[in-house]
Amino acid sequence: MSRYIINVSRSKAGIGDIKPKTDASKILGKSLKFKTIYIKEFKHPKLNRNLLVKFRISNALKKLNLNSDDVVLVHYPLYTGAKFENALISYLNKQNVTTIALIHDLDSLRFDWSIFGSLKNEVSYLNEYDYVISHNIIMTNKLIENGLVTNVEELKLFDYLSPKNVNKNESRFKYNITFAGNLNKAKFLKNLEIPSPLHFDLYGNIDDPDEINVSLDYHGSVSPEVLSAKTGFGYGLVWDGDNVDEVSGLMGNYLKFNNPYKISSYISSGMPVIVWEKSALSSFVTTNNIGITIGSLDELKNVLENVSDEKFDEMVKNVLAISDKIRSGFYLTNSIERIINK
Repeated sequence: MSRYIINVSRSKAGIGDIKPKTDASKILGKSLKFKTIYIKEFKHPKLNRNLLVKFRISNALKKLNLNSDDVVLVHYPLYTGAKFENALISYLNKQNVTTIALIHDLDSLRFDWSIFGSLKNEVSYLNEYDYVISHNIIMTNKLIENGLVTNVEELKLFDYLSPKNVNKNESRFKYNITFAGNLNKAKFLKNLEIPSPLHFDLYGNIDDPDEINVSLDYHGSVSPEVLSAKTGFGYGLVWDGDNVDEVSGLMGNYLKFNNPYKISSYISSGMPVIVWEKSALSSFVTTNNIGITIGSLDELKNVLENVSDEKFDEMVKNVLAISDKIRSGFYLTNSIERIINK
């Protein structure tokens, strides 16, 4: 049995696009002997979508001599267009390999467009795989409601490879909050005022830093490695949309279904998390006692002031246990092992 991961090599991509997939390759390469195969992307988007798609796929994969004993995992979506995605799964199915789609995002839920159009069309594509790895049970149920009939496993949490954070998180930092990511889409930052004794640290790219409320401390955009070294104090916040009093819009609503990669970043750094009470991961957070849930950012001061030192230290202890898991690739390895054992 041979095991492969299919990815697309890109000349330009954001760190947030690259790390989840490269981490998956490293994890499965080390734990289950998967080998990553890259199909080169054309620089011109239109050519990439349409020119010799079937030839490029067969040319990249024919040397593998795939057979029915092999397992092939594909990152979904590859962002090379529907024609490429369809041609790839068609090629793999003709080789009779066991196929796995690892869902990174469902664009029809987070945007008003996707390469397949509607969620039902995305699900129709995913049904071409033998197995689908969904983020969580809520996402799984949404997929099933929209026609998913193939086998499905839940990831539970994205793994996040990083060195162990040497910063000691403790109760004296319980009023510190970190928010990291693409700040351009975090419109709520313009209206977010942080009252004393709370302190708010921001990391990420933004076109106009003046859009950030003056009560927030902006540190610029840094690499995941630098971010890991600088953070680890207090909480990590997961929030989206335009408003502070509610999670709104398509991106905000997406939190009801997905596992944000940034929550894994926070946990890897040893920080309890603050999440929206209606988010898909809220139950994971409360069940494992690794953070708090809120309905509005206006609640932050009152909620954090009611967290005792002992309660905060307990959450940090629980976070560190899960941090060890995600930094070792526990969740993805576990999902793939369940599939292979079947």
